[in-house]
Amino acid sequence: MKAELVKIALGVVVSAALVGCGKEVKEKPMNPLSAEQIDQLESLTRSMDQADEAVQRGKAAGGANVLNTLPKGNVGSARKMAEKLNKTVCEFQASPETPGNGAIKQSYLIVKGSSCPITYEARTTTSESKSEFSSAITIDYQVVDNDYRQMNDIDEVKVEGTIGARAVNGGGEFFGTITGSAHSQVIGNIQIELHNGGKVSRSGGSQVVTLTLVYKGTTVVGKVETKYDGNGDKGASSYWINGVPFAEKDFRDIMGSAFFNN
Repeated sequence: MKAELVKIALGVVVSAALVGCGKEVKEKPMNPLSAEQIDQLESLTRSMDQADEAVQRGKAAGGANVLNTLPKGNVGSARKMAEKLNKTVCEFQASPETPGNGAIKQSYLIVKGSSCPITYEARTTTSESKSEFSSAITIDYQVVDNDYRQMNDIDEVKVEGTIGARAVNGGGEFFGTITGSAHSQVIGNIQIELHNGGKVSRSGGSQVVTLTLVYKGTTVVGKVETKYDGNGDKGASSYWINGVPFAEKDFRDIMGSAFFNN
């Protein structure tokens, strides 16, 4: 199979959001989520997405202004949050993806400052060879200001790990795990594990990305399987949450874009 197969889209591009390393999640029967649990989950993932979007909006801003029975956290407005992260308050240190040693490229985004309501550091190291492509990712986000904390439920995210693809025996395989945690002011700690697996051969194959979130007595397993043909061209994808199939839009609405953003 062509070496280009190693560069097959990873299926999950972690964008300054949340995820890192650990054991592969074993398949086991899961309890379907109730309507209330889905509502709660969607609130948590939206809050994670908003935390990240506020950082990206704040980075882009040039000045002070930037245009049930289960508990649900406050989902903030990324635009309003970004106004608190403008460049007159926070210091943004960013690098474009630049070549390092050989085929290694590194990029980072750091947000800090004595009056900045958050501390944020995201680093990505991408390694590429004829037989392998991988991205090592670390993200550390923490809210340090009480007023800002009241704007959005998620106030801490720490994740790290490596995901990628490699050529194996004339085909290719996906590999890697990202693990970490987040903190919800309403729910408490959230354990995060994302596993990237699957194989593609001359007869085709698939990539399987599994995201597990564990919090307050609830275990959520979101799974995306993407088919590939023998040339490495992407085909259809299927989506499940705790073993129940979902349409793509519903899946992404519930699971958020921090983990599944392409």
